[in-house]
Amino acid sequence: MLTAATYLAGALEPWVALIVFITIGSYIPLTIIVTEWRGNFRRDMNRTENARSARVTDALLNWETVKYFTNEQLEQDKYGEAIDQYQVRMQLDRSLKTRASVAAQPVQALCTLWLG
Repeated sequence: MLTAATYLAGALEPWVALIVFITIGSYIPLTIIVTEWRGNFRRDMNRTENARSARVTDALLNWETVKYFTNEQLEQDKYGEAIDQYQVRMQLDRSLKTRASVAAQPVQALCTLWLG
């Protein structure tokens, strides 16, 4: 990036190189910040999905033990809780908050490059 700014300063005006250097220098960290922020939503969603999936797998693999100890209701309750948590996360994922986080990346890029 510094090489490109030096070339631009020699080929064009130094203030053009400064603008490009500042624009690209701010674009990269801002993009990383927004991407990490968005990644938090996906990681949370994946954790919830994994918990739900693990509950199903556990119940199916150990169905004989569950049946032997008559714990069907307990397994149904635990699975119901996992499904409820998953559905709440899915609802949050579709909410305005998530849509805003998806839209934040292009808006951030557009504003950074436009202002530069």
